[in-house]
Amino acid sequence: MKVLSRLAVSIVLGLSLGASIVAAPATTSSQQKTTPKVSSNSTPAIKYSNKLINNKLNVKNIPCIEAYINSGIPKPLVIVLTGISGTKEGSADIINNLAKEGFYAVAFDARAHGERVKDPVARATELEVATSQDCNIIIENYLKNKQVNPKKIGMMGFSFGGSVTYHYLAYGKYPLTAAVPCISTPYWEQLYDSGIPRSTYSIAKGWGTSDLPQTEINKYLKDNSPFNNYKHMKDTAILMINGELDDVIAPVGAQKLYDELKKIKAPHVELIINKGLKHEVPEESLQKGIEFLKKHLS
Repeated sequence: MKVLSRLAVSIVLGLSLGASIVAAPATTSSQQKTTPKVSSNSTPAIKYSNKLINNKLNVKNIPCIEAYINSGIPKPLVIVLTGISGTKEGSADIINNLAKEGFYAVAFDARAHGERVKDPVARATELEVATSQDCNIIIENYLKNKQVNPKKIGMMGFSFGGSVTYHYLAYGKYPLTAAVPCISTPYWEQLYDSGIPRSTYSIAKGWGTSDLPQTEINKYLKDNSPFNNYKHMKDTAILMINGELDDVIAPVGAQKLYDELKKIKAPHVELIINKGLKHEVPEESLQKGIEFLKKHLS
């Protein structure tokens, strides 16, 4: 089987730092299964075929792309969330590979991203909270889809998208069966007094800096931190992936959540901290994330 191709995914949080999928060793060493590269070209829907189907659609004015194989069998739903300033199209290779693995995979433009040009400028953390709320709309739409198993819902997010994933785990309307947040933090308090939560963004206006008093920014972080509601995550299978030397989002928050979930005997929580890596996800870890979703959503 061919090796999973490099994916051009922007996984940046609060800074214009390009982070990419790169080959590098992880702290775990289990034998990895690889996934072939799949074309993102649209394929006409044919009932009960083995062909990859790609669609572009709007779900209550949220621009989405989806990928699945129309086998006639209900499939686990997986939502993929990219980094800040990224678009749904940046996740096309990932959702295609997930579809090949038996998932109904969806990516959508985050608030004020991609085609959502009318959304106002907002701070990065405000956009994360708003995008988490949009996940409720997306999931509710797909619960009505006969191709989707409504009892098997997963999420995979990178950087900004990882923060959205943590926020949804803590506060989302629909329980997730499995989640893979990457190079992000559930403990938003670790961002106190940093430049990240002060950064603003919209696709129409680009980057900026908020002049809100630091005390108010810190209060917003505290009030909306996923860690506030970490006990709500206990029954979800969670694999956290971080870089040991990440100078954008240090792995301390992921480690803190891992430790606390272990204390309350969460049955399926794992943490990978990739030695020597910064704000990036190696192909090996990406594949482990896909295998983790397969294990817990099958």
